[in-house]
Amino acid sequence: MRRALKIVIGIVLLAQAVWAQEKIPNSRLELVSADQLRSFVVQGRAVRVLEGNVHFRQGSAHMYCQRATEYPRERKTVFEGDVRINDKDRSLRAKKVIYFDVVKLYKASGDVVLVDGTTKIDAQQVFYYSKERKAIADRDVVVFNREENVRLTARHAEHFRDRNYTKVTGDPVATQLDSTGEEVIRLLGDEIEAFQGGKRITVSRNVRVFHDQTQAKSELANFFPDDEEIVLTEKPVAWQETDEMRGDTLIFRFKERQLREVQVLNQAQVISKIDTIEGVTEPNSLRGQKIFMYLQGQYVSRVLVEGTATSVYNAIDGRQFKGMNRVQGDRIILNFFNRALLNVIITSDPGKSNGVFTPPGLQVSGGASTGSEPGGKTGSGEKASRGAKG
Repeated sequence: MRRALKIVIGIVLLAQAVWAQEKIPNSRLELVSADQLRSFVVQGRAVRVLEGNVHFRQGSAHMYCQRATEYPRERKTVFEGDVRINDKDRSLRAKKVIYFDVVKLYKASGDVVLVDGTTKIDAQQVFYYSKERKAIADRDVVVFNREENVRLTARHAEHFRDRNYTKVTGDPVATQLDSTGEEVIRLLGDEIEAFQGGKRITVSRNVRVFHDQTQAKSELANFFPDDEEIVLTEKPVAWQETDEMRGDTLIFRFKERQLREVQVLNQAQVISKIDTIEGVTEPNSLRGQKIFMYLQGQYVSRVLVEGTATSVYNAIDGRQFKGMNRVQGDRIILNFFNRALLNVIITSDPGKSNGVFTPPGLQVSGGASTGSEPGGKTGSGEKASRGAKG
């Protein structure tokens, strides 16, 4: 009995000695409290286990959990059970966190929630490098910036706090929410980057944009939440109801989350499809160097075409085709009210503007003009077709 007791005492003393030898000098991780503490040796390595209301301190940071296991030789600590780490404007919650002191790395897993400044990251696994203030998240990733009300979802995310930069990949989606949490704008692509904490969202390759009745695609999109503006470049195309818009650049401008203006720049064209109606040979269209479309509510109220402007408009009353109106000039303005085309105004150098109205079945050649007023003003009170999108 005495011999067994001596062996037990010897093991305890050995564990304490090894722990003292392997204790990290000037270690910033300090134990504050725990309900139970056990020290022992496993294969020549000292191990310390703390259980019940465990509390550590590391500088200004505080760590809480239900169980902590320290490995001094590896300079590693495993926190388990409702792990919470709080430090000024940074916090981390998870089911399990492994801390590597040499590289100041936290490996968190299980329903991870990291709040770093104005950015909140939810994921199933997060590596947080405290020296670099960098986070790498995987699986079911959701990145939310509360200042811009922008949410990023993906399979993988990299967040750099000092650069105020986040990149997400793996089926990434960027969503802007309104004050009630409802989706307003959705952007998808192969890669999404958030600059300045979400003040600029860049979507690259296979870009798709969704807003209410408007959809668009391109190879590059820049979204500015504060300015309520989306800029599409690299083969952009957009659709709104029956309208198709193409140009080198498409710009969508919003006000209070509602689309208010669309700009189509360089080799601009807007094509409006029309339901099959007897006599209609081509769709409504606008072409020029620049096209500006202004909306009130859900409908276009005014369209401005600049630079070798051409408008083709089919006059339709109900299901009956009345004729085609083709006008050209330096600038064309079309005004709408309640989806009806009110008038067409052409401005141009003298002799350079013209308008031709072609009734059903009539072929016009030689520059003949019917239904256009001198000075390039054409009026029409007939209801616009759906393709006019008035």
